[in-house]
Amino acid sequence: MSPLLKVLIAVDVWIFRVITFGRARPGETMSAAAWHLERRGKWQGKLTRPLIDFLFRWMEKDHCRKAWQWQAHIYAEVSNG
Repeated sequence: MSPLLKVLIAVDVWIFRVITFGRARPGETMSAAAWHLERRGKWQGKLTRPLIDFLFRWMEKDHCRKAWQWQAHIYAEVSNG
């Protein structure tokens, strides 16, 4: 992973923690959270997931799903703990 990508992910995680007033899971990105919320049927996910995927369509198809898969361990730990 490139150093620039690491910085961008860290900024994403930090901004998301601020937006959610610290209620985001440690290390959770906005993209992964959007996919997770949409899967749970939440309106926040239904609204933000298509928007994020649209914005990152130039980078990859199904950006939010791939981000969620990359961070699946976060969700597994929460449901197991």
